[in-house]
Amino acid sequence: MRSLNRPASCIYTAERLSSLLNDAETKADSDWDRSFIQSMQSRFNQYGMGMHISTLQRHHLERIANI
Repeated sequence: MRSLNRPASCIYTAERLSSLLNDAETKADSDWDRSFIQSMQSRFNQYGMGMHISTLQRHHLERIANI
């Protein structure tokens, strides 16, 4: 069975992930969205491209960033 969590480096370039996080931060309009993006940014700062992103997290990140 394939894991639903993958390292960020398998999904995005560092520049793309950073750009998505920045876009999402400025576009987040609910408390939940802001909390989610803050958590993602914190994990990115701690783990860099080694952080794991689930399919659902990817969906929410891209939804909030409006891509």
